[in-house]
Amino acid sequence: FSGFKIYPGHGMRYVRTDNRTFFFVSSKCEASFQMRRNPRKLNWTQLYRRLHKKGTTEEVQKKRRTRATKTQRAIVGASL
Repeated sequence: FSGFKIYPGHGMRYVRTDNRTFFFVSSKCEASFQMRRNPRKLNWTQLYRRLHKKGTTEEVQKKRRTRATKTQRAIVGASL
């Protein structure tokens, strides 16, 4: 639910009646899942941070593009 990494021996597993399993880091995550909250709207989840571009400015900056410069060239045979 939160998108955080769950290390072995941590968190809890929830098995639904259709045999789909979910892993939760904390009871906060499990409670939010059971209340059917949208992880994209909770600002502490990884999905929210990825959607709203939080914390990416330190790691990856926008690539700067060099613009093509216009040059004037003479036409062979023509005199001005």
